Amino acid sequence: MGFRQPVIIKRRATGAYVNGKWVEDSSPSSFTIQASIQAPKTHDVQSLPEARRNSKLFVLYTDSYLQDETTQNPDIVVIDSEEYEVKSKSAWKNNVINHYRYVVIKEIE
Repeated sequence: MGFRQPVIIKRRATGAYVNGKWVEDSSPSSFTIQASIQAPKTHDVQSLPEARRNSKLFVLYTDSYLQDETTQNPDIVVIDSEEYEVKSKSAWKNNVINHYRYVVIKEIE
């Protein structure tokens, strides 16, 4: 999985308060980006909470901006028909090939 390939992203709406209760929008929007999917490095695994270190994860490189866990609703990345939540992002702005590096982790079912 080395070179850029089409990847489906699901973006959940923020939802709204209904009668004082927060209600998520049940229908996320979907769009496709081009990304390189890579295996994680040791420091990617070690940066996770201990209880999540056995979770399946990948690293994505893309020039597309995705929402990570610092937002209310992180984006969902679909890889091989499995859903992964965007855990963290790093911006690489070197004016040669500007891109983002994302760590995505398998959602807990």
